[in-house]
This record gives sequence, C-alpha cells and structure tokens, in this order.
Amino acid sequence: MDKDKQIRKIKILTVQKLEENSNLVLRSLEALKLIKRKKRFTIIYPCQFCGRFVNYAFTPCLFCGNYPKNEQEAATAYLLSSNGYEKFDNLLMISRAIKDRYDLDLLLSNFRELRDEILTDKEKRKEFEPYFLMVKNSIANRASMEAKRIDYPMRSNILCRKCGSKLLLADTQCYNCALLNQQNGNYRIPENNLAPVQKWIVAMGNLLNFIENYLSNVDDKEGLEEIVFISVYIINRLVEKNELPGKNIRNLWRDSLRKTKVFYTHFGGDTAKGVIRIDDDKVKMEVLESCSGYEEVVIRAFGHNLSYLLKETK
Repeated sequence: MDKDKQIRKIKILTVQKLEENSNLVLRSLEALKLIKRKKRFTIIYPCQFCGRFVNYAFTPCLFCGNYPKNEQEAATAYLLSSNGYEKFDNLLMISRAIKDRYDLDLLLSNFRELRDEILTDKEKRKEFEPYFLMVKNSIANRASMEAKRIDYPMRSNILCRKCGSKLLLADTQCYNCALLNQQNGNYRIPENNLAPVQKWIVAMGNLLNFIENYLSNVDDKEGLEEIVFISVYIINRLVEKNELPGKNIRNLWRDSLRKTKVFYTHFGGDTAKGVIRIDDDKVKMEVLESCSGYEEVVIRAFGHNLSYLLKETK
C-alpha cells in the first residue's frame, strides 16, 4: 500500500537517559549568559504519583487525586517540573517513566543529589521554603484537600451513564455502547448529552493522554509543546473551576495545532502505525492495516477529539 510505505518512512524518536539539565544547573548557565531560557505559557508538572501532566503540583492531581505530603515529595515535584527540565522531550519521558513505575533516581541524572541538596543545604532550603510551606498548608487543610482528592478524578474521568465505561469521544455515545448497538443492527451513533464543560474535559483529557502515552513524533515540536502547555492549563480550569476557555485561549490553542500539523504514533514498534494530519482545519486519519483493534480505536479517538476541539475553537 502506498499509504503504508509513506507512514513507514517516519522513524521513531527516542529519548536517552536524561542529562543534567535541572533548573539548578540551568540557572548557573543563565547567569553566565551561556543560555537563554524560553518563555512558556505556564508551568506544568508530570504528577510524581501517576505521570499525568498537571498545572499545579501542590493540590490534588486532577487524574489520580494524590499530592505532596512531605518535604521530599515537595522537592521532587519541583525538580520534575518544566522549570526543572527545559526540554519537553524530557518531560514526556518522565511522564511515561512514572506511569511505567521506573525508579526516577536511576533514570534521571543527578536527581537524588539535587533533591538531597534542596533538603539539607541551608541556603537551598531558604530558596525552596515556599514549596515546603505549601506542603504544611496541605497538611493543615487536610479535610479540604481530601475532598478535592476524591472530587477532581471524578470530574476528569467522565463515565458513560449507561454502562460505566470511560468516555473516549467528546460529543458522541460511549464507544462500548456504540459497538453493542451495532451488534444489534443499530448503526446510528447518538450524541452523549454531556454539558459543554464535560465535553471539553473528555476531548482535552484524551488529547493529553494520547500525547503522554502514544505520540512518537510530530512535524513541529514547538507547536506540540505549546499545545500541551495550553491544554494542561485549559483542563485545569475545566476541572477545578468548571470554566470553559475564553476566546484568546481558544485562538492560541488552535494556532498551535495548525503549526504542529502532523502527529505520528508507533505503539512501541520501529515504524509508525498511524498518522493524524491537520489540513485546512480538517483532521485526516491514516491507519495501517497492521494496527490492532485497540490501536485503531486510540488513533481514531484522538482524531475525533481534535476535530471536536477545532470546531469549538473557531
């Protein structure tokens, strides 16, 4: 197949063991004017407990509900942040490593030394005291934090009201229910009747999960990075504040998607099995016949949710 040959030309990008580029090292290089740190839309953190990208590390994670409860976890949160690691590829690798339960002390160069320095060096402790204070506040307000720990994952993981499965698509029926309907001869796929905020949560949650788990390469890395940072900000507002993004944020998100253009996924193999292209604000999906049923569902769900978000940001 011509399409197969075209997709297979895309080689998988890998990330080697992360270099010593923590914020503590970068700050020295900046002072010497050897590097200039890029400006980003916000700060993001791979949750040290579940690996999902979040906007705040010291409140319960939107997806798993966990949060730092001691000084070591506070230092870890900071070192894993986009302030701690400048390269987005490294943040993505950290997210996947946490999900796969890797030992971060072994994966990340000088990670343990930097964390211990923050905890034991008096001068460093002064600098990081605001983070330790946030942990103390969390402990002091345990009842409120525990309520959010339960509430946030319930809001971010929206389930089908009929069968209880997690919804994959922003504006259509549960995938499992749709399959059951087809088996019964009904091929019509109705809308899911979610509120607008819930549809955005499904779409944004699926987009970020796809990037964290399955994305292998893109045509424009800068555009991808912008999409992730803006998307993390948006889903945080959706879940915590029940707030739809304003016009300016929607425009920023759409412009970043237009810049990125193409997403490739390999599912751990040597060649790409699927491509999602953005062409004139239309999403086009290409899937190889070698894809498993699960892989095809993942690709098509991602493409479907991109289409929904493009429509909603116009």
